[in-house]
Amino acid sequence: MGEAKRKKQRDCPALGGIITPEECGRGRNSSIACPADCPHNPFALVNYESFLDLEGKVAIRLSRMLGDELPLARQREMLKALESGDLFLCHSIHCWHVHWEGGCERWMAEGRFEDWKNDERVMLDHMTSMRPALVEFQQQLDEWSWQAVDLWRPGEPPFAAIDRSSSARACRQEVVLCFLHSHPAGMRFSGTAVSIPAVGDLMPTELMERLLCHLGAPGEDRERWIQEHMALLWEAIQELKRALRARQRYATHRAVLHATYRFPQPALKSLLDLLAVHPRVYLPAEERADGIIEAPLLVEGEEKCCGDHGSIAGMILIAAEHLSFSSFTEEHYASGLALIESLGIPLELHDKGKGDLPEQSAKSLEYDRDLIPGDLLDRIEPFDFRQVIDYSDAKVSLLPPGWLRPEFPDTPHPLLDRTTPREAVGNPALRQRLIAVMKGHLRQCDTLRRTEGKDLDLNPLLEELGLHEIVFAPPPLGLHDRDSDQDHDDGEDLSLDAPPPQPRLSGSELEQRIAMVHSDKELWMRLSVIFAPMLDELIEIEPAFNSDEQDLLFSALVFGVGVMHPHPSPSFDPYLARMSEWYLARLTEGDPDESLDAFLQRLAEETLQPAVAVVALSVILTAFKQRRGKIRTKRREQLCVAVCAAIWEAAHCPVELTDPE
Repeated sequence: MGEAKRKKQRDCPALGGIITPEECGRGRNSSIACPADCPHNPFALVNYESFLDLEGKVAIRLSRMLGDELPLARQREMLKALESGDLFLCHSIHCWHVHWEGGCERWMAEGRFEDWKNDERVMLDHMTSMRPALVEFQQQLDEWSWQAVDLWRPGEPPFAAIDRSSSARACRQEVVLCFLHSHPAGMRFSGTAVSIPAVGDLMPTELMERLLCHLGAPGEDRERWIQEHMALLWEAIQELKRALRARQRYATHRAVLHATYRFPQPALKSLLDLLAVHPRVYLPAEERADGIIEAPLLVEGEEKCCGDHGSIAGMILIAAEHLSFSSFTEEHYASGLALIESLGIPLELHDKGKGDLPEQSAKSLEYDRDLIPGDLLDRIEPFDFRQVIDYSDAKVSLLPPGWLRPEFPDTPHPLLDRTTPREAVGNPALRQRLIAVMKGHLRQCDTLRRTEGKDLDLNPLLEELGLHEIVFAPPPLGLHDRDSDQDHDDGEDLSLDAPPPQPRLSGSELEQRIAMVHSDKELWMRLSVIFAPMLDELIEIEPAFNSDEQDLLFSALVFGVGVMHPHPSPSFDPYLARMSEWYLARLTEGDPDESLDAFLQRLAEETLQPAVAVVALSVILTAFKQRRGKIRTKRREQLCVAVCAAIWEAAHCPVELTDPE
């Protein structure tokens, strides 16, 4: 036997001998019961990248088969979902037609999969178990999976929920509406997942039951109804999130006490000097983009020099000739006004009141009653206006404080009939409501662990209260960005000067993102659909681009923005008009004698993601050298500015890194 042939042979633990690669490929996971740790098994978690490639191929082939058969009306439905960038809706429609309406079953009967490779048929067998699920994360198992339960199947044991990106970002007791199918190592997430909001003292199953009943779901064969009406359920969850956020903002604004003073402009420096040395005032080194300085005021008895943390009494805002103070309690409000008036600065009271709301704030409380029952909005936990302030690294960080305070177990809680958490534990009628409340706090706690690296954990408090059933090991600390569900409201502008919601990408992290976007054709196709509106906007203001230049711009745009947002969720909503303004401004400013290299270097830095911009610009510059004539010299600079405008705008959008596969 030749040396080359011997090197290709494989040791097969399942068969207890040596087999060829061809024999392995024809029988693994079908006629051969492959162990989970076999290096040649594409379903082994250590071969996760190979698994993603295989999964993507099967999904694309099924989509093509579906596309060949869908009637025109259904094709338009799918196209509309694709154009909207709503991946969850797209996947819901796909699953309904392929797995639940009988498409895949019929194709099997027709022998349509007989020419598929063994690995593809094995993957298809797992996909045929696709089902909707209400998954609750319990604790992280490894870099690929979390221990989880399907709340819609309470009698089944916990399983390993397999999804690498979710594993890196999930929180304990986080609940998501998703699609699951079987996997040799557990259950695999398929498509995107929708996070279910924590609503006061309602357990997630209670919340979903109320939604389903309100939407007209039958009492029996519920799973079939959910499969067919997943898009409707998704719409109801989004409306619930919007309504909950509006209710919370409204309550916050209604509670605020405020006062505004005028002072002569020359007094500004003296005012700032006095506040800078005051032990209860934290005066930041820089003002906001709008020229206003925000200075948190600590409660009486706490000084910023006494430790790392203190409680905020209110907020002082200073402009050129105005000073305002706001607080949520009468005591802190009176204390703040007394402090301000004691500074000795000539002040004239201009306005004073409580909760003066603009008309649109009250209007935001309106919601679609066809989608959500109104009583759900009465179950949210009242906002605790006391805040915790962190002075580390000269930064201010506000945290949800209730469960951080030592008096929490013995403080009457409004959602527990004014009993304390310690009393509610032993009350059968209140214990489940307390668990629901603490699950919401656990999610807050882990979000801070994973996004800000704060070493917080509720397990000691849960153990103290005797809530052992929700005690699980906390996830590791991290510095990830996580805003999958914090969609901004329609019409609400994002701040022009907001920092990017992720650190500057560079090094190995950037290389991994580039490799992922470059090698995954299915991912590239999805991103092309999602980012198409950005291209359309740029072409609309620059119609002189020819077809080759448009194609090049789109490739560079998808590549650059895709590296920053490899798995954009429905919350990815770039502000296109702002992007256009940035593009036009950069074309008309600058020194005419500035070299192209210097201009592009400055432009890349201004995108907030310079390393990403350099990579995207190299796509344009390389193509320009290789395709002279088709890519005109007079358009080269415009193409570079356009792709940088897209990257700059994408830097202001929430980041979502959940695997869509």
